[in-house]
Amino acid sequence: MLNKSDLSSSLDFVINRLFMKLFRTNIIETVEVCDQFGFDKPSVLWARRVRNFDSKFVASKMPFVS
Repeated sequence: MLNKSDLSSSLDFVINRLFMKLFRTNIIETVEVCDQFGFDKPSVLWARRVRNFDSKFVASKMPFVS
């Protein structure tokens, strides 16, 4: 089973390779510029979704105040 860092790095690797092939480059700095165009890497998206889920889960466990 993969841990969090292995999962995020492997997903990021796939996206990096995709952009490297798309832009026909072997320079990773060129691919990292894609972050400036609103494209988030899978590790960033994963962390954001986990954070949103955790906050909603905690909010659902709180008793309603009347």
